[in-house]
Amino acid sequence: MTPDEAILSAAGHYAAYQDHIRANSIPAPTGCWLWNGALNTNGYGVARVCGVRVLAHRLSLAAFSGLNLDRQVLHACDTPACVSPDHLREGTHAENMKDMNERGRAKRPSVRDQVGAMNANSRLTEAQVCEVRRLKLVDGLTYSQIEAKTGVRRANAWAVVSGKSWAHVPSDTPYQRERRPIPRGFDGIVRPRDTQEKT
Repeated sequence: MTPDEAILSAAGHYAAYQDHIRANSIPAPTGCWLWNGALNTNGYGVARVCGVRVLAHRLSLAAFSGLNLDRQVLHACDTPACVSPDHLREGTHAENMKDMNERGRAKRPSVRDQVGAMNANSRLTEAQVCEVRRLKLVDGLTYSQIEAKTGVRRANAWAVVSGKSWAHVPSDTPYQRERRPIPRGFDGIVRPRDTQEKT
């Protein structure tokens, strides 16, 4: 049974569901009835009808006003947990998207989609990136010297200079991908661990 079918099957018991919604919501000063039960990952209330999980705001609109199940439920208050029938209305998907964009609720790009200093996880600025590249490629400093001078960790400095990270930042200094240095004592032959010579 789908959530909408469950709501339809409860049509004869809407008065009981009205009581259930009132009992499981907290009135807010804004006029919202904030759902005090389970919430989904998007912050919408979740209730059970005939053993099926349904969105509490859809159940509320059906129980209090009747609901055309072919339509979406729109919040006038922009509060996903609100189940107040005064704040809910039927609408189309296009109306819902228009509301979302007009009110600034459209999904922002994820952290992964944001590059450079716009990424919330970024540790460097574009100026630091250019400085690290200049220190390595023009001044010829080692990564340890760059770390001591700028505070940028060696691994991050290598990623910046090699173009593995911050490749979108233009630089006065041309850079090419660098290979990591070969470890000391490596003769080019990869052996299983148990046959390697101990030093």
